Amino acid sequence: MRLSIPMNPEDRDTLLELLSHVFESNDDIDGLVYLDIQKIFYHLRERLDDENSVKQLLPYYWYIDGIVSDTVQETVNQGLDTGVLRSEPTAGTGTGEWYEPGQEEVTSAEEVDENDIAIAKREIILTIEEDYDVFRSHEDKIQDVYNEAPYDFQRYFKLNILFAIEQFSGERPLYLGTDNLASEISNAEAYLPLDSEFDEFNTLFSRYVNTAKRYLSAVGEHNRILADRFKQLSDGVWRLYCQQLRLLEHDPYYDSKREEWEDEYQRTRQFVANDLVEFRQAIHDEFEETNETNRVSEESSWGKIAAKYLDDQISD
Repeated sequence: MRLSIPMNPEDRDTLLELLSHVFESNDDIDGLVYLDIQKIFYHLRERLDDENSVKQLLPYYWYIDGIVSDTVQETVNQGLDTGVLRSEPTAGTGTGEWYEPGQEEVTSAEEVDENDIAIAKREIILTIEEDYDVFRSHEDKIQDVYNEAPYDFQRYFKLNILFAIEQFSGERPLYLGTDNLASEISNAEAYLPLDSEFDEFNTLFSRYVNTAKRYLSAVGEHNRILADRFKQLSDGVWRLYCQQLRLLEHDPYYDSKREEWEDEYQRTRQFVANDLVEFRQAIHDEFEETNETNRVSEESSWGKIAAKYLDDQISD
C-alpha cells in the first residue's frame, strides 16, 4: 500500500471511522481538541504492527506544535467538510478548536483490510485507557509533548522561555523578573543540539541570546517598550529551529517535501537574521540616551566594527 500526498479520500475515511469509534465507545468524551486527535493517532500508530495498513496512514514529523501528521489534519478537514465532524472555538486560551461528532455518518472504507481496521479500533480504545488521558489539563498535555521531544532544547526553550516572553509581551506579571528571564535565555545555549545540521541555527541563536540580554538589561518589569517586537523575534527563532528539526525528524512519507521545507527554512533564516539586526537597531534608537554611559556607542570606531562584523556574519 502506497500512501499518496495528499492522501486519497478513502484513506481519510478510514481514519474518520476510527475517530468516530472513539466518540461512540466512550460516553464521557463529548469532544476533543486538535492536540488530542493528533496525539491519539500518534499513540495508536505506536501500538500497531508495521504490517497493519492503518499504521501506514499515519506518518508523523516534529514541528512547532510537537509531533504531528498531515494525514490526520487532512482527515479532520474532510470530517468537517462532510459533516462527520463539527467544530467550535474552545473556552480556554491556546487550545484551538473543539471537535465533536457531526450529523453525518462516516463512510466505511473498502480499500483497507477489515481485520486491520478491527485491530486498530481495539487499539485506539486502549490508547485512551492506557496511553493518553484526554481529560488532563492542556498544560499537562503540552508538557507531555515536549517530554517526548528528540532534543532537550525544545522543552527548555518552549516551556521555560517562550511562555515567559508571552507573559511579558502581554503585560502580565513576570514572576521571575527580567533578570531571571535573561538568565534563562542564556542557559538555553547549554541545551542546543550538538548535531552538525544545527550549527547554522546555533550560531544565529547565540546572537539572539546576546541581543535578548542587551534588551532585557535596558527594560524593566514595568517598562515593556518593544515587548511585542521581542516576542516576534523570539517566535521567529523558535520557528527556525522547528523548521530545521522537521528536516531531520520526519517519516519517509515526507521525503518528497524536503526541498520545499529546505526553501522555507532558508527564507525563515534570512527573516530572523534581518529581524535580529533591526531589533538591535531598535534597541539602540530607543535606549541610546538612557544607556549611553553603560555601553559602547555604535557610532564609535569599535561600535562600528562590532556592528559590521555581526551584520556580515548574519548575512553569510
